[in-house]
Amino acid sequence: MDLGLVNLSIQAIILAIILVSTAFRMKGNFKMHAGVMTFGVAFGLVFGSIGAAMTFSENGYLNSIMGPTLSLATFVSHISIGLMTFASGVILVALLLMDKAIPGRSNLVSKIVPALWAISFTVGFLFYLVLHVL
Repeated sequence: MDLGLVNLSIQAIILAIILVSTAFRMKGNFKMHAGVMTFGVAFGLVFGSIGAAMTFSENGYLNSIMGPTLSLATFVSHISIGLMTFASGVILVALLLMDKAIPGRSNLVSKIVPALWAISFTVGFLFYLVLHVL
């Protein structure tokens, strides 16, 4: 079983959920946006963590990221983007759950979360290609 592919699939599902939430927000349906975003962030925290742990447990994974193809600095930058993504998602959900005037305070964070998630997914996808395909 390719644990990297399982992790990549989990991350793709999380990104899809976040994009669906963003679509609800763009249509002005802030209650659905709040619900779907809350589900997406919770799903990401639980299953994204499981996917990452499975990938780390894969034989030879640490040797791969420290090898000539990838550097530890590149890998750490991916983790940093991922942590910022989850942190901004948690902040957004907290704002959505506390704020009755959703378009107000959460507006900037609502734009940042999908962008960070897309960047993190893209970098993770490139890592998957380098480690498992190329």
